[in-house]
Amino acid sequence: MSVLTSKRIDTLEDIPSIIFNDVDNGNNGNKSAAASNGQHRYDEDDDANADFDLDMKPETFPLITIADPPISNVQQFQELRRSLKITLNPLHGGEGMLYISQGDEEVHLTPYEEETKLYPFSVETVDDSKLYVQYVNQTYEQFKIILKDNQFKSFDGDDDLDIGLENTITENKKQRRLVLQRLFECLSKNLNDLVLNQLKSGMHDSDIYKYNELLDILNLLNALEFGDSTQTITLLIMWVNRAQVEPDEVLVENIMNEGKPYEHPLFWSYLISKLVKRGLFQVAVDVLNESKYQELQETDKKLFLFIQDFQTLLSNYDTLGFATSSRSFLQWKQAACQLRDSYSDVDFKRLDTSSQVFQLVSLISGNHSIDPADSWYEVLLVNYLYSFPSKEFILEYMAIVSQNFNLPGQIETVWELACLDLLEKNFLKMLTRLEMLDTATSAFVSVLCEAQGLFKEYITLSNDESFLISEYLLRNLIYSCLSNNPLLPTGIGLTITLNNENCRELVSEFLPRFECLTNDDLEWCLSICANLNLPDLSARICKIQGQNLKDKGLLLESLLLFSKSGDIPLVANTCWLIFENALLIGHSIGDKLLDSVISDEVDTENRNEGVELSPVLRQCISPYAILCRIYTYLSSDSNVRVGISLLIKLLRFPFLPPKFQPLLLAQFLPFLTSNDSRKAFFNTQELVIIIELLNEYDSRLKYDVPDARKSSVLQADLLYQLAISGDYSKVDDWRKTKQLPQTVSELLITLRENIAIQLSYNFSQEK
Repeated sequence: MSVLTSKRIDTLEDIPSIIFNDVDNGNNGNKSAAASNGQHRYDEDDDANADFDLDMKPETFPLITIADPPISNVQQFQELRRSLKITLNPLHGGEGMLYISQGDEEVHLTPYEEETKLYPFSVETVDDSKLYVQYVNQTYEQFKIILKDNQFKSFDGDDDLDIGLENTITENKKQRRLVLQRLFECLSKNLNDLVLNQLKSGMHDSDIYKYNELLDILNLLNALEFGDSTQTITLLIMWVNRAQVEPDEVLVENIMNEGKPYEHPLFWSYLISKLVKRGLFQVAVDVLNESKYQELQETDKKLFLFIQDFQTLLSNYDTLGFATSSRSFLQWKQAACQLRDSYSDVDFKRLDTSSQVFQLVSLISGNHSIDPADSWYEVLLVNYLYSFPSKEFILEYMAIVSQNFNLPGQIETVWELACLDLLEKNFLKMLTRLEMLDTATSAFVSVLCEAQGLFKEYITLSNDESFLISEYLLRNLIYSCLSNNPLLPTGIGLTITLNNENCRELVSEFLPRFECLTNDDLEWCLSICANLNLPDLSARICKIQGQNLKDKGLLLESLLLFSKSGDIPLVANTCWLIFENALLIGHSIGDKLLDSVISDEVDTENRNEGVELSPVLRQCISPYAILCRIYTYLSSDSNVRVGISLLIKLLRFPFLPPKFQPLLLAQFLPFLTSNDSRKAFFNTQELVIIIELLNEYDSRLKYDVPDARKSSVLQADLLYQLAISGDYSKVDDWRKTKQLPQTVSELLITLRENIAIQLSYNFSQEK
């Protein structure tokens, strides 16, 4: 069993077979591991006496950070043959727990302290930053033109384009290529903007690094496959100079600050050499102009003329013309060779300087040696610029580079490996490395490559000939977006745009998980359901979002969504819950928006004129509206009779749940048990009606079911206990009655006794 002694685990994929498995697999528990420099050494038992290393590069696998190491006593951990196990959160794959477990076959001993704890961890998942979400959304919107109905699958369309006039065919191919170029430029620009915005926001360099690597890969891909042929040399120069910035600014400043820069020992061998090797011709010309070599015209005119001719060659290198005209380049190279050959015929006074200049002239004439200090891509660019600038010879140049730099063995960065794959036209390997850096970018690049026809030589990934490489990566992007709430709309949009067979199933599965933060979000969800003809999904979303609003205390908004879902029982149950809360507290629930909608006596400032209740919702919320009016009328001296009348009507409502009747009947208590001046509050006819209501509730006792979950009597008792034990501040609240009944049975007896007293009083008054 391996032992975790530090605060970091380097992988989730390879480690489970080493760390998270039990130790008793024929090895007698004599396994150990040591973490060092990102690798784990795993020692087998003494009989096998074998070991091996796991290659766990940080750019390949996620990192798990644990605040408190789970293993403090390594020896004890080994002797007791414990296992370090992992479990993942099913709702969020980037979170989980580590815990120490005793093997099933082991004697269960008293656990030590580490075994009684859980060790939470998290790994980096999809970037959900605002800037990244903006990058993905913007790129998706731009790519819609080619994603619509999978148009990219046949975008190169050689067979279709062969039909028609030759001029028409040529123009169609040109237009389609321009579309791909424009999309590639959009992708590169969006990615570059992402990097710049992240820098401005102060994001850590490590978070920006992978996007810089993506840009370096895209720059080379653009130069080789998508850029205009006239821009190939320029794009390759841009690729090399962006990948690694040289020459060093501080060193350049020191050289140029010399009294005579051209005499500095590093001026020719480093500064001018780097500029020439990197294709920075105009910069090199400007530096030469400022180097003060012109004074050689007086002291060493031949050297001056030699440098001047060299400078002229640099200024005459036409990156646009040479990319398409081999004749122009050969003429330029011939001039360079002539200048190189003339060196041996001239006697220079400054041999050191002339020798260094000669090395540079030899370099641009195609006779160059490899400097170990140069990067492999600098050497590649030198061969391309000065041997012959044509894509046809790139593989030959790469053979020279690989031979001298032992490629790819010495390369560790993802972007360099991906660039090597590109130069060797291993597009599938390149995409694999791209996906390691970013799923979205790799998917969009695969679409462009598919449309460009770069995957024609590859065997499809499945037996289904219609299944393409780009389709696989797009699916990965869709699932990645669907698992990330900020990107979920993009995932849904991609699914619908591609119009795949499982479009409706995916939307039905993931759209309900989208958290609607605004009304626009909800309207977007419902519009998706309408476009795909998914009425059941629309109802489900309304219910889910309605419940979310209800949990946040937005009752009216939740009721409107429940009503929109068409689930009448849900609307009714929610309204009865509101009714129940108001009944327990003795007044309206205090939701201003809901009260303003149901009230007839609200000022116009508080009324929401835009709210329209559906007939179903209006009917279901009516009992609560009546109850609120009853409380209002019973609290006023002038409208008490109106309140009593509404209370009687509410008690006679045929759909009133029986559990609410006792608390409604309790509203009569203050008027039946008050002082003498109010003993004659009810006339005989009203008292008879109250008796009928009491008799009706008593009759329910005979037919009540014993099940506590269904018994209306037991539910009524529970509500009554909750009501009398709660806080009540209203002066005229019925719970302020002297000798308040403590049960429903006592309440009914008290009501009947006081009714009898009032009937007697009324009878005596009539005589």
